[in-house]
Amino acid sequence: MLHAIVQHKTSHFRHYLGERTEGSGRVREEDEITSIFLGPLDFMEPTLVYHFFGQLFRLADQSHVLPKVPPLSCELHLWPSLEGGDDRLRIEPDAHLCLLWPDDRQIDILIEFKWRAPLSGKDQLHQQWLAFQRQHDKRNTWHFFIGLDISDGAKAKNSQEGNPWMVDKVDHLALISWAQIRDALSMCFNGHHNLSKWAKMSDSFLEAIGIRKFKGFDLLDTQATMLTISKKWHFSGLDHGFKGFFQHNYLLPSMGCNHQYFFKE
Repeated sequence: MLHAIVQHKTSHFRHYLGERTEGSGRVREEDEITSIFLGPLDFMEPTLVYHFFGQLFRLADQSHVLPKVPPLSCELHLWPSLEGGDDRLRIEPDAHLCLLWPDDRQIDILIEFKWRAPLSGKDQLHQQWLAFQRQHDKRNTWHFFIGLDISDGAKAKNSQEGNPWMVDKVDHLALISWAQIRDALSMCFNGHHNLSKWAKMSDSFLEAIGIRKFKGFDLLDTQATMLTISKKWHFSGLDHGFKGFFQHNYLLPSMGCNHQYFFKE
């Protein structure tokens, strides 16, 4: 599907923008986006998967989590079925990635994607985390919440139930926006051919469905009407010894006012 979208052979992705055509029926947006975006990683070498998720840990300010050497193997499961507690029969996060190293070290990553929809209940993330901990070591488990709006994830951390992701004073719930995903993808553009190609195509896909990258602030146009600040200003009205700003030649927009109103003799 990535190829069809990038090469303009389909318009189906416009459903992810909220558009509907007559007879289109129900569109499972989140599931389709999960498959389109994450599915190709299931066929890549563990080193390439490790490199991309290393960028996600960087975004979460947890770069130290992954060992410096790539894993020996990895397993990606989409929509794994977990045994729930209480009255919940099964719990289904969007993905589970298991990374394995030769020294038997294992890191598990749960992933929940959201696309133009709230959580399925305020405790959805809590239930996923608690269900997974029944069979796994929470010290080596991480939970990624990825969405257009990550405020639901922040609310989950601050809910009345407490923050179960806090393990040994380290927060194991990472909140990542789709715009940040594009940042992670861009860091893979110059990597291995297969990873680079997937990253560039996925980036184009996210662009097509309305995810814009933050490009920072452009430099001010120095040709515009500006006011040059003097290298040395003396404010005789101030008696505490302040002698003004020295050696600052920055350009500021003209305020169009008389400074005598501000500094009286």
